[in-house]
Amino acid sequence: MNKVIFFLFFTYLIVTTAHAQWILQKEIHLQEVDRSDIDTKGNIYISKYNGEVLKYSLTGEIQLQYSPVKNGRIHNIDASSQLKVLLFYEGLQEYVILDRYLAKPVVYPFRDYDLGFVTNVSINRQNELWVVDLNEFALTLVDVRRNEVLENKSLAQVLDRENADILNFRFHQGNMYLNDRFQGLLVFDNIGNFIKQIELSYGTLQGFYRDYLYLSNGKRLILRHLYDDSQSEIVLPHEQYSKILYAGNNLVLITEQGFEIYKYLSGE
Repeated sequence: MNKVIFFLFFTYLIVTTAHAQWILQKEIHLQEVDRSDIDTKGNIYISKYNGEVLKYSLTGEIQLQYSPVKNGRIHNIDASSQLKVLLFYEGLQEYVILDRYLAKPVVYPFRDYDLGFVTNVSINRQNELWVVDLNEFALTLVDVRRNEVLENKSLAQVLDRENADILNFRFHQGNMYLNDRFQGLLVFDNIGNFIKQIELSYGTLQGFYRDYLYLSNGKRLILRHLYDDSQSEIVLPHEQYSKILYAGNNLVLITEQGFEIYKYLSGE
């Protein structure tokens, strides 16, 4: 009898340990959560349907808030830079750059740059904008300070225009990563030349962290190295999330009720 009890206790201990790697730090209840991102220090950025942006610390404390002059849904929020936060409003066809205090907005209307309908935007290290121009079906590099188009690369060689469905577009560590629903992840260099295609059928792309891209597959977080293609997996706390933000020991799960902040016990 004692052996049975010990075995059950030992089994329980193993299961509990396996599922206790992520420790919930705080749960934030928030309505109308739309887009989200995390910066290199672990600060969390949440946009709402009216275009408002909230900045939270990793302890769940709200730090800053940005309320736009014109209400509009944010198509993409990029907080990968320590000095600025980038907002793209597809409906308004505008790009907004905020400083690290979510202040001093600089607005770039795309009608000023002789572009077609822009569906995706990212920014490079020189503060030039890479945009996906749907009318031209091209990657276009724009110097917004000089109002000049620097590069224009057709996407027709790598994407089927009739079936393309671009989910995500991000400049990271010198390359551009374009995630298409059907083609996977297309990688381009810093002047728009196609490099390679990465198959993503085993998970949903969530973001980039240092030398990794990270995907979700149900209850697993998949880390794939950008340069040697090695992979590792981490069990997630649960599967009831719409978006994952990952930064090493820190994890944020966006849910229908707001978001949850977790800390990883075992280190990076």
